[in-house]
Amino acid sequence: MNSELRNIIEQLRAFDWRFVDYNPSLERFSINNVHWYPAPFVPHIPSILIKSLSKPGDIVLDPFCGTGITGIEAARLNRRFVQLDLNPLAIEIAQAKLTAIRIVDDTFTERIINSLNIGVVNNKDSIAPDSIQAEEAGKWFHPETLSQLLILKNIAQNQPDEATRLVTRFLLSSILYAASSQTKHYSYVTDNCYPNQLIERNAVEFFLERLLLLRKAVNDFRINCNMNSTIPQLVSYGVTEMGDARNLSMLPRESVDIVVTSPPYIGVNDYVKSQRLTYLLFPPFPSTADSAEIGTRQKRRRKTAVTDYLCAMKMCIDEMIRITKNDGFICIALGQSSSIKGTDIVEELVIYTSQLLGNVPVLDIVRPIVFRKIYNTGIGSERLLVFHKG
Repeated sequence: MNSELRNIIEQLRAFDWRFVDYNPSLERFSINNVHWYPAPFVPHIPSILIKSLSKPGDIVLDPFCGTGITGIEAARLNRRFVQLDLNPLAIEIAQAKLTAIRIVDDTFTERIINSLNIGVVNNKDSIAPDSIQAEEAGKWFHPETLSQLLILKNIAQNQPDEATRLVTRFLLSSILYAASSQTKHYSYVTDNCYPNQLIERNAVEFFLERLLLLRKAVNDFRINCNMNSTIPQLVSYGVTEMGDARNLSMLPRESVDIVVTSPPYIGVNDYVKSQRLTYLLFPPFPSTADSAEIGTRQKRRRKTAVTDYLCAMKMCIDEMIRITKNDGFICIALGQSSSIKGTDIVEELVIYTSQLLGNVPVLDIVRPIVFRKIYNTGIGSERLLVFHKG
């Protein structure tokens, strides 16, 4: 390790990684918080690692990108990015956020509000619940709320171009949990636990609030980037698509400068199922992606759960090492629920990666998780690891 890298690592080691003041619910006007998704990457983590361990123009990969927080931070820091995830809705959310950065302005906002006003007047009592899973949706939404959601879906589908349709679908998807009658923790939606009673919600009002929130979030992002002229280009040419971290064959050997990712903890979340309300309005449900997810909560009671998770993650690590350039970095946040007994999964993956690279991580921080809204996980910390491919 040369002196320059040693100094960088010492600065990272001395950093306070707790982010005690970070709470997504209090940062409503962040582009990353417009649409809810379970266990998101704390944006400060990829931001700090990308800024410290790469340079402008470098390629950043996140093979477990979720809703694209790493890509947003990479673009903000003038890096190119590749983002992959198995969940098609996560990819659509990530693409919508990047698209919003390019197209959402006062003109866009006014156009959607006009469409909303016209749609409500023309369709309030006439639209039929076609092309959705109407019977199932009726178990989650009050009839009047569902009627409004159908109007909003119609508005989204009738926008004049795909970019506007994408962002409008994103806005509609973002309000579905709040518009539903399920008042309990999101895991009740994940586990398909219907609400005890149907509660009327004003979905149109929710949608309008979210539209204005998105407008401010995009504006704040642009100001934060100092209106850098390269940002729209980076956003446009970044790669955000469905992909499996176990097979990164679309990426050539030694083509990525830095990997920054937060793989799923074993047995904690079902990412596809957590968004089941969106799939009710925009079917079909992606069963293939659901069954292919690594380490999901629905698989936690299988006798082979730990073995399967380790096998899958080792395949992912093999691929991350293959595509990372010599002198590049692999940054991974790994955690383990206390419900998983008998095996230190994180340590086994650290040893495996170290053996392949021939060196231990240059940074190994136990990071307390101060803010968490995760169901019955027993996770109070995670290990933030940086490997140097020397």
